[in-house]
Amino acid sequence: MSPMTEEAKQAVRGVLRSWSDAVRAVGVHELLEAYGLFYCRPRWLDFYFNGRDVATIETQGIFSCSSPDDATANLAFLDLQVIAATRDKTIKCSSRKIPSPPVARLENKRRRRIRPPKEMEDPYIAATLIALAQRQRRHAQNASAQSANTETSREATDTCAAPLEPLPPVRTLPPSSGTDSISENPAAYFKVIPRFNVSG
Repeated sequence: MSPMTEEAKQAVRGVLRSWSDAVRAVGVHELLEAYGLFYCRPRWLDFYFNGRDVATIETQGIFSCSSPDDATANLAFLDLQVIAATRDKTIKCSSRKIPSPPVARLENKRRRRIRPPKEMEDPYIAATLIALAQRQRRHAQNASAQSANTETSREATDTCAAPLEPLPPVRTLPPSSGTDSISENPAAYFKVIPRFNVSG
């Protein structure tokens, strides 16, 4: 695709300043797709530790440089406002929809403790980058294994399709003179034996 026009860029910038996270996501998706990136599903990443899938990293979009069906993940879109709101929701000291002032102050105090001092140094970003690299590595390993299996199958097919060497001709024995004589005059070689009466 060709790059976006300046007017389109201005429109996208306006969308990115929207209060709605859904509207911001649409703006980013359109911007990235205009520059040749493809949106891939699902939009979360598996985080592996010690060979096991231990967590799911939620993102606002996974993009690939090749095709939407490709498992290669080249870029992950994170909306830091969404991440902050999701983190704040994990702190809940009361089941009430609107907590009392003391409970609200306690919740805000706990939320400030888990917020990163610098937004751009959020540990969630580091976890996303690690999960993205892990997905790329798994994709490369699967592609390598698939290529090796294809090569092995091709070699086996080539071996089966190779022309077989012709069998040596069957050697026939020359007819013996005795056999020819029997076939020419069988009565001279066989004697008829009279039937014996074995009843008495």
